[in-house]
Amino acid sequence: MDQQFLRQEQMLKAYIARGLRALKALETSDWDGFDKAMRWKKAAFHHFRAMDHKLEQLRPGYLHAKTWQDLWQEAETADRALEEGIELHKDKLQKQLVRIRNHKATLNKFHSGGQNPTGFVETV
Repeated sequence: MDQQFLRQEQMLKAYIARGLRALKALETSDWDGFDKAMRWKKAAFHHFRAMDHKLEQLRPGYLHAKTWQDLWQEAETADRALEEGIELHKDKLQKQLVRIRNHKATLNKFHSGGQNPTGFVETV
């Protein structure tokens, strides 16, 4: 039974580590790494929830122990940091999108709007 609790603790620590890995990937604009870390983070959380259901039946209220509370606090801190990182990156991307739209509008002003002759004539 203690082995199950150790596995549960390992899942929660993996959840925290994968969230921090996602934050690091976000800071370096590594989109593939961010996506991969978030998928693994989600998987760790689902494993944790599945085990939680079983362990709660064996020892009700086990998550109220000090060690679990400390881990939950660490997880919440990591999740808040990830949330702040996502918000910062979202703002940066929105500003970049505005610059791109403005640039595109400027380019469109100087475009004649007519089609370029390709030399091909359509006939029906």
